Amino acid sequence: YISKPIDSRRLSQLVEKWGGMSHQHGNSDFSQAASLSTDAMETSTVGEVANLDAALERLSGNQQLLDEMIGFFLEDGPALITTIRAALASKDSAEAKRAAHSLKGLAASFNGERVSDIAKRIEDRANQAKLDSAVSLVPALQQALDELLEVLSAGREAD
Repeated sequence: YISKPIDSRRLSQLVEKWGGMSHQHGNSDFSQAASLSTDAMETSTVGEVANLDAALERLSGNQQLLDEMIGFFLEDGPALITTIRAALASKDSAEAKRAAHSLKGLAASFNGERVSDIAKRIEDRANQAKLDSAVSLVPALQQALDELLEVLSAGREAD
């Protein structure tokens, strides 16, 4: 089992381990990427806005794919928080839970721990039908999302 966000190196390691593959039989570049250390992921700090280097490592250095993912997030992130607000206002716990879960996973792709953590708390509260409690988290989520969007925009412009 590999949780999201998927780390291509970890996936490769597991395929090699459980599939009986050796480094000699596979693509050498792919095999080398699989053997890289995961130190960058293990040293990320709690509450991190984003870590684009770690995200890029998980994508085996595919900058084009990272840029595409950033583009999708820049569009989807604001739409998801709007959905969360609307769902909470209309007492639609299922929709609030779905949107918060989606935002949590998308932010995790960039090590957006602040957004992911708050979105998870909203998701959990929506799952427990504690919508008033979830509403109180929306301002913090908005602030964390704004910070993440700023980092991602800057990261995309730098290329």
